[in-house]
Amino acid sequence: MVTEKAKEVFTMNVFLTVILFLVVWFIFHNKIIRLQSDPTASGAIVMGIGVFLYGILLFFDVSLWLRHLFVVTMVLLWILTALSITKSIIHKQFIQAHLSDPIGSFAVGTWIAGTSIVCNVIVLWLSDWKLVVIPLALFNTVMWGGYVGLVMRQFTRIWREKHFYKVHGILFLSTVSTQSIVVMYTHLIPDIWPIVLSQALIVIGLVFYMLSFLMMIYKYKRNKPLNIADQWSNTNCIIHGAMSISGVAVFISGAFPSYVVVMMWVWALLWFFIVEAIELIRIHERYKQYGLVKGLGQYHVSQWARNFTFGMLYVLTSLVELDGLLANIQSVLIQTLPWMLVILLVIETSLLFNHSIKMTDHRPVA
Repeated sequence: MVTEKAKEVFTMNVFLTVILFLVVWFIFHNKIIRLQSDPTASGAIVMGIGVFLYGILLFFDVSLWLRHLFVVTMVLLWILTALSITKSIIHKQFIQAHLSDPIGSFAVGTWIAGTSIVCNVIVLWLSDWKLVVIPLALFNTVMWGGYVGLVMRQFTRIWREKHFYKVHGILFLSTVSTQSIVVMYTHLIPDIWPIVLSQALIVIGLVFYMLSFLMMIYKYKRNKPLNIADQWSNTNCIIHGAMSISGVAVFISGAFPSYVVVMMWVWALLWFFIVEAIELIRIHERYKQYGLVKGLGQYHVSQWARNFTFGMLYVLTSLVELDGLLANIQSVLIQTLPWMLVILLVIETSLLFNHSIKMTDHRPVA
């Protein structure tokens, strides 16, 4: 007799296989054939899928072959994203395309966080590839060093040139990318990675968080009344995602006492409820103003930020040690967040699939 558990496992395997098929179709039909230059935030796709493999997949009893297939697909996505970035360098479009905008250039952080999570997932699921990961991690560190210089310059430009009205949650990628370096090295070389470096990087990331948060508060305080349908950005969910990955970095590195992790979790959870409540209002407003297809059915790469931030909240929630009422909330989140991630993954993959079909129909092969 087939048990309910066996049915659930079979259903999840079929479900994820369909998602994987859609992603692979996108890669081969849209990326390899045309290899167009991607938006700067293209690393968010790797982040969104990577966090599912890093933190969520263990929740489901998924076949080992499917896990490995997901990892290989994620690595392939990373390689193709890197090739599209390389293409912009070869065509001398790199600075104009990725670094010139004082706000948009923060999206370079998705390349670093995406690379970090690729390293983490390989170490977790394909441990035989660990030696291959070390040069990739070193390259990622060099890239992060350049990115720090970039965001410091861009923070200064935002202040000096009064770009406050343009800022949104993309600024918090400065924190996400920095904390991802801590998580990456703690997984890769836990025995020799100095705790003092973890402490320094975490503090740097939190300084970036404070700067980003203050600029966001300043913008929305001045921007009244707020048109939520059009003026609230997909990336604002990184407000809680950046604190979630900070908490994960503190926990796995042991850089600071456990109560710091609890404080970070509470802050992340508070902003999770605030931001996602606003998102529900935004969904309602966009549906009312634009309808289902135009208001809610349009693809944008920034939407992958939600997959990443929900995933990181789950990872932090599964790690933090709580008691009392907070433990009860933790238990509910641990049971519900993975299913929310699956739903988000299905929605985002479907939108990406539909978007790639439209792009193929309307743009010439190049």
